Amino acid sequence: MVNSGTPIESHDVHSERLLRHAFEELEEGDRLQASEKAWGAMAHVLKSIAEERELTYQSHRDARSVLAVILRDSPAHLRDIIRTGFVAADGLHRNFYEDMLLREDLDAELAAVRDAIAVLYNEQERWRESNRPGAGPAGV
Repeated sequence: MVNSGTPIESHDVHSERLLRHAFEELEEGDRLQASEKAWGAMAHVLKSIAEERELTYQSHRDARSVLAVILRDSPAHLRDIIRTGFVAADGLHRNFYEDMLLREDLDAELAAVRDAIAVLYNEQERWRESNRPGAGPAGV
C-alpha cells in the first residue's frame, strides 16, 4: 500500500500521546526514550501550528522558524514559558544521542516541555479565534 503523505493521526494526537509516553518511559527508567518522545511531542505540536498557519515545517531548522512566529504573536508573559519548553525539548533531543542528563534534570525538562505545550495549544486557540471570519483585524 502506498502512503498518500497524509498522517493517519493528527499532529495533535501524536503530540499528546508522545508526551504521555515520555513521562511513562521516564517512570520505567528509560531516559533516552523519554527524551526523544518529549522532543517528538514538541515537534508535533509545532507541526500542527505550522500547518494551520500555513508555515513550512520540514526540518529541525524549520521548527525554530515556526517558534519565532509563535513567539512574535504571543503575549510577552507567555514567551518565556514557550521558549524554555522548546529549549528543554531541543536539549532532550540531544540527550537521546548523548545520554548526559540525570533523572532530576529529566524531570524538570519534561515538566518544562509539558507546560510549554499546554501554552502552545492555548495560544493556537487564541490565534484561531482572532483569525476566524468576522473577527476583525485585532480579534474584536
